[in-house]
Amino acid sequence: MDTASLSTRPLKPCAHFPAGEHFLRTPVKKYHPYTVVHVHYSLGDYDKQVKETMTILGDSTGPALLMGDLNLVDPEDGLAPIRTEFIDTCEAVDTRGSRETKQRGTFRFRSKRIDYIFVDPDYFTVLDVGLTPEEHREPSDHLAYFACVTVKNRTK
Repeated sequence: MDTASLSTRPLKPCAHFPAGEHFLRTPVKKYHPYTVVHVHYSLGDYDKQVKETMTILGDSTGPALLMGDLNLVDPEDGLAPIRTEFIDTCEAVDTRGSRETKQRGTFRFRSKRIDYIFVDPDYFTVLDVGLTPEEHREPSDHLAYFACVTVKNRTK
């Protein structure tokens, strides 16, 4: 089972990633135009994948959310370019869900976070984050991570 994103809009592959790479982008326009970028990084060559992701995000207009399985061994170093533009939803709030996620991680077999949701802090407010309940953690090697965010009433 892979990471997933739920959307009522069609998800489209992006030309920046070669065939076989996991990347989806969808514009959502019901309330505010914004872009959701969902990635699944391959193991290795993280600098290239992060750079490609930042190019895609730079090509987007308006606010964006970035989410997915980043598979990073050292997320602090590897995610530095993303962290300059976006906030890690798990770090944005201090809730029971964020504390559990930091302590438990999103990889089922080790206490390590490899799944992330980042948002543009100019456009989004993070309300809560967390992991799915224990009874729903078996189907994958990942624990599903969610973030509850609201769109700020402003434009860039």
